[in-house]
Amino acid sequence: MAKNPHDPIPAQGLIDREKLAARFCCSIETIKRMEKRGLLKRVQLGERMVRYRMRDILELEGMQKA
Repeated sequence: MAKNPHDPIPAQGLIDREKLAARFCCSIETIKRMEKRGLLKRVQLGERMVRYRMRDILELEGMQKA
């Protein structure tokens, strides 16, 4: 079965900034501001590679309990 690139819940449970910004219909800068305010916790995978846990995103969206 082929992966759907637009799957709202990636199999690995992580989402990048660009996809998260598209999901929230906002800019990447807004995502960065959300980080600074403590609304989002990023996962640093490399010097420039940042991802976010889908369970945290779903919780923020109110779709999943903490």
